[in-house]
Amino acid sequence: MEKALRLTLLVYEPDEQKRAVIHSALRSFAAHRDMDLRIDWMFRAAQEEQLPRIMPDTMIALVSAEMGERSAIAGRRIYDANPDCLLVYYGRPEPDLMPLLPARPVAYDPAPDSEDSWETILWELTDRIIAANGYFHWSGKDRQYRLPYRSITHIRSERVYLDIFTVGGGAYRMIGKLDEAAKRLTCPPFLRVHQSELVNTDHVLALDRSRRCLILSDGSELYISRAHYREVLEWFKNWREK
Repeated sequence: MEKALRLTLLVYEPDEQKRAVIHSALRSFAAHRDMDLRIDWMFRAAQEEQLPRIMPDTMIALVSAEMGERSAIAGRRIYDANPDCLLVYYGRPEPDLMPLLPARPVAYDPAPDSEDSWETILWELTDRIIAANGYFHWSGKDRQYRLPYRSITHIRSERVYLDIFTVGGGAYRMIGKLDEAAKRLTCPPFLRVHQSELVNTDHVLALDRSRRCLILSDGSELYISRAHYREVLEWFKNWREK
């Protein structure tokens, strides 16, 4: 990640000692990854009134799940203010996760009680941000293409052409080979599911094992070849666990 990109975080932690651990981990992470951080700290319910102001630019929210109902309320308010923010609940004992799910958290970690464990979490989250904000560049005969990763649902090879399918039903056709396109796309989020197909896993809703296909957020169904089925199953297992 380029140092010019500033990572913005919200940390909602009532316990002062835990805030100190997180703060130290964030400083170490920033030094190791060579980037700038902006951190908003919250530790009481009254501060939640600030969320509509600070959330639009916030990329990651770390919220203690040990606050009971307050954790669920905060998560929903964070999601309402910025649905694109990566929300992570953490803490022990493990809470009832069902009330927390409406905020669509990307992960729950039971006990990140050390700087190293926090750095691991942050590293994974920033990798996701990099992938989500990446661009697919391609030069055609008459046009130069620059498509954001998040807008691409899947890419299909048709003889000498590449068909790039995008959110909202749009599509772009350009001359090229899928192998060359795959080299320019990060994994994750892009995954090979067939010799002639790449999928953006951020748009996968379900795996239909009986028909051996993926169902995407736009309703598309992508057949998975035998050669790539095990790889897709492994990705789906890891995705479900996260």
